[in-house]
Amino acid sequence: SLAYGRWIWGESARYFEAFWVTTFGLLSMMILALISFEQYSRFVRQRQLGSKQVILLMAGIYVMALFLGLAPLCGWCGYGPEGYGVSNSLNWTKLTDSAASYIVFVMIVGYFVPLAVIGYCYKAIYNLVQCQLNVAVVQTLISSNVTTLTANRNHSLLIQERQLAMTITFIILSFFFSWTPYVVINLINMFTPWVAKYKILATVPALFAKSSTLWWILIYGLVDKRIKKACRKTCSHFKRSFRVWYFS
Repeated sequence: SLAYGRWIWGESARYFEAFWVTTFGLLSMMILALISFEQYSRFVRQRQLGSKQVILLMAGIYVMALFLGLAPLCGWCGYGPEGYGVSNSLNWTKLTDSAASYIVFVMIVGYFVPLAVIGYCYKAIYNLVQCQLNVAVVQTLISSNVTTLTANRNHSLLIQERQLAMTITFIILSFFFSWTPYVVINLINMFTPWVAKYKILATVPALFAKSSTLWWILIYGLVDKRIKKACRKTCSHFKRSFRVWYFS
């Protein structure tokens, strides 16, 4: 499609691509909000989410994402080409009252609510870690006998706080910068048609939005020790399997 400068795979493939892009885009944002809430519940509320709760929340997220992905196929809004016509998404150009209501609903559910959940949860976690660090520092200052164990613990808390602050900053910024241009452009398009005249305005924000899933996966993979440990374990398993397959 990029080589030809137009969509060449037919209308069925157009709807298929738009459906999966919309569904998985919304799904990734909701899952990111769920991860934030799980960490908030574990660290701040000191309450681990049970398996049944996680299953119910994940089921609700999948149902909501599928519902919002299928709705345009059933007549609520619609799918169509975006930007230069080499990719597909929601039809932002032909806005009826029904389509506008769907777009507003998607923006609330898929952007504003996850952003609010992510911001609130990570702010609470950061405040908790900061409070614990301050308490540890005060205890060290008022103690006349500072042991090596106490100093090491305070140093560990400081490192933890820095890592958490870095993770929070990257996650919120990646979410914000990936989706905000897309949301702003399409909100403007709801009130004025001039955005449709400049295809680059529809293409570049869409590319940023579609890359959001990659960013938060990379952030968690590079910062979270559990994920890094699991990745190393998985890679070592594949290496052993490859060696067994190759030399057998």
